[in-house]
Amino acid sequence: MLVNTIAPLVLFAALCSTQQFATDKFPFSISDDELMNSFDWQLLKEFGPYNKNLLLSPISLKLVLSLLYQGSSSIVEKEFESTLNFRNKDENRRKYSQLLSTLLDNEKSGNLLTIGSSMFVDDNLHVLPKFNRTAWQNFRTIVEPVDFDKPEEASKVINRWVELLTRGKVPKIVSADDLQQTIMLVTNIIYFKGIWKHPFPKINSYRGHFVTVPDNNDRMIMSKYVDYMKTTRNFWYYEDQDLEAKILRLDYKGNSHSMYIILPNSLGGINSLIKKISLTSVLNMKFKLQEELVEVHMPKINFKFSTKFVNILKKLGLKQLFQNTNSLTGIVETNNTIRRQLVVSNIIQKTGIQVDEKGTEAYSVTEIIVGNKMGENKMIFNASHPFLFFIEGPNNTVLFVGKYEDPYEDEGAESGNRWNTNEEADDATSQVYPAPQYNTQRFSNNQGNLPTNRFDVPNQPPQQNPVFDSSISSNMDDSYDPPNAEDIAYRFNLFDVELLSTFSDSKTNVLISPASIKTTLAMILEGAGGKCALEIQEALRIQSLNQRGVRDIVLNLLSNLNEKATTNTYLESRNGIFASNRHKLVDAYRETVIRYYNANVRSLDFSNPEAAANEINQWASDATHGVIKEVVSSQTINPETYVIISNALYFKGKWKSRFDQRMTNPNKCFRTANGCVPVSMMHISDNFYNNYISRISSYVVDIPYQDKFSMLLILPSIESSVRAVLRDFATHRLNDILAMLNNSEIVLEIPKFSFEYTVDLAMRLKQEPLNVREVFGANANLSGIIQNANAMVNSMLHKTKIEVDEQGTVAAAATNAMIIPLMQPLTITADRPFIFLIYHQDTKNIIFEGIVQNPAQQPPASATATRPHSMPRKTLMPSNYNLRTRYSHQ
Repeated sequence: MLVNTIAPLVLFAALCSTQQFATDKFPFSISDDELMNSFDWQLLKEFGPYNKNLLLSPISLKLVLSLLYQGSSSIVEKEFESTLNFRNKDENRRKYSQLLSTLLDNEKSGNLLTIGSSMFVDDNLHVLPKFNRTAWQNFRTIVEPVDFDKPEEASKVINRWVELLTRGKVPKIVSADDLQQTIMLVTNIIYFKGIWKHPFPKINSYRGHFVTVPDNNDRMIMSKYVDYMKTTRNFWYYEDQDLEAKILRLDYKGNSHSMYIILPNSLGGINSLIKKISLTSVLNMKFKLQEELVEVHMPKINFKFSTKFVNILKKLGLKQLFQNTNSLTGIVETNNTIRRQLVVSNIIQKTGIQVDEKGTEAYSVTEIIVGNKMGENKMIFNASHPFLFFIEGPNNTVLFVGKYEDPYEDEGAESGNRWNTNEEADDATSQVYPAPQYNTQRFSNNQGNLPTNRFDVPNQPPQQNPVFDSSISSNMDDSYDPPNAEDIAYRFNLFDVELLSTFSDSKTNVLISPASIKTTLAMILEGAGGKCALEIQEALRIQSLNQRGVRDIVLNLLSNLNEKATTNTYLESRNGIFASNRHKLVDAYRETVIRYYNANVRSLDFSNPEAAANEINQWASDATHGVIKEVVSSQTINPETYVIISNALYFKGKWKSRFDQRMTNPNKCFRTANGCVPVSMMHISDNFYNNYISRISSYVVDIPYQDKFSMLLILPSIESSVRAVLRDFATHRLNDILAMLNNSEIVLEIPKFSFEYTVDLAMRLKQEPLNVREVFGANANLSGIIQNANAMVNSMLHKTKIEVDEQGTVAAAATNAMIIPLMQPLTITADRPFIFLIYHQDTKNIIFEGIVQNPAQQPPASATATRPHSMPRKTLMPSNYNLRTRYSHQ
């Protein structure tokens, strides 16, 4: 269906004075015809502070003013020429005659454009023949006699004509009361119905949030639920650094009409954009448009607008037109019937616009009331916050220019006049969120949005079930019921959040790798039995690995830990089995870890702790590319150890949108429990998936790396805390949180941080809700690992390191989970303790997760210096290494 545009007067940006044009540097010259369009942008500028939807038709207003210009003289004539850049009357007649011919010659375009003008004159007056000819021949305006002494009948005649030309969109433009003391009424109507050259597929339409900053208050935002259209294809697009805005051209059929949308880069940037925009800047942007593949998210638009121009035109320079100066002498004969001269008492414009998947419908009615009284009586391209738009026809004629500010302005209700001080603006009911006390900006939407469903996430990766190895089903018998891969993946990833929740009481920075830890536990599970195995299975929420098909699914979930390296992202996982040369691994276990886990199995002499430690550390250093050089020391290796089971994980990723180093604030306050700590705060303005998630009282933002990984930042609200968030977060899976995020433009500020972390996971795994205890006690059953031995796990060492800077992230060893404070769509500043996760976008595997309590915190001198006490049983040491190196600037 056609976009039924009922927008208020298109309010498009203001413009500089004519003198400015000569000094601006552009790769083109501005023609006289284009110079006449400068009035369009001056008009828009006057409506800049008006914080509601706006739709103006500059061409409709200029047509009726041009008609009056033809009948003007003296001072009014000069004011017309200086205000509207008219050269002289002959030139004005010629240009507007040509313009109307071009605009109305649109039969082959597939669009409908109707322009009609009428001058309703009191039947006691006699219109001068010259003016009558000019009105019809050059401006296609019909002069109609009306008995204004009978205002009721006169209003019906006028309204019937208006309703006919606007296809019923404006059934009433004047009332009988409006026509008191009126002797002439000049009316122009423009009706446009355009079909998109490339319609938006209805199947892509969705509901999402449109975010505004009411009353220029950047500490308060309002989020409103609206209908969005979405399409992806080649469009003419350009991003202007000076205006800090993006411009997109949407063509209608026939290529003679287009809609331009100008979207500020920052959420609260609409008023700044209007102040800066001018004829020259618009021409410059249009000149620099390039055809690019763009994903467009645009709200459906439907609103009406009404305004009076008298005060604005006076401000722009048309003053004498509204005073009794005898300056409209070329319209009607003056005689004793008219003892007072023609005076313009009012100029009214009513407009409307409707935009949907198929196109645009817009109309404008402009009327000038003339009385005989002396007195005088407004890429991912995500338009999810206020923007400007204009509809342009042939010869660069701006048919409509507007601002879309509030989706919930009453459809069908007329917007108020900015100059009417007695009228209060209607505010739609909406949820209001306090924005942080910082300054303002794809994620972006753009904004502490409300939780929504999956359809609000335009760019979210599709849900993918783990790949099920076809070899599993090749020899199935008829009774075999294969395990559900999606169910296993869902439960398997719950471990990640539950593990992090056990660190909620930590007062220091935390960095762990669930992926690395789960890999180590899976290798232990391969040789565990009895209650020992059941506890690990319950913690990981998986069935027995020996059950047909389960191992394949679990390993498939971990397979992305060895993603193919690119120039932008590198993830590598290595498994090591270091067995005592005095004991023998169970053959089946050796075969399993080599075949399924690609483990490096080595035999070491643990009676020589120093040599054994050196070999293990060299393996870890190689696996983490030198990030972690030491994971064990000679003092941590017990000569009676049976085996050390290890996993080393290394991640290096570049941000998809890098932080500009020049924008980093080296001395920003980070609020800790002990006061303010100065940190280097990075800054970026871009589109990110983000939202305020009330269920966990946190702002959440997803920061993508190049390729398949993302960092999820979770910033507790000021009223909440990391501890409280982790308690609530444990009841939500990652997919649920991601489904609530919306893509919008935001200003994101996060601190640079770099730290190491070492922990013995045994104590954490024993806690609720994981309850992995048996493997660390005297009743451990690890008979499937070591032949003829009664073994237990003494400790599970986990060492990690991470560094986050403007270029990206380097992390090694266990999963690094980062949740950074996500603030309102305007500005998200992680200036207090937060949680973070690094995860794989397709499988949702959490590679690293952590807590940042203090970015400036120095790591302890050593966390692995003590030697374990002697034990009554032989020891099996699983070791888990998480490493992080400085990100190399490439």
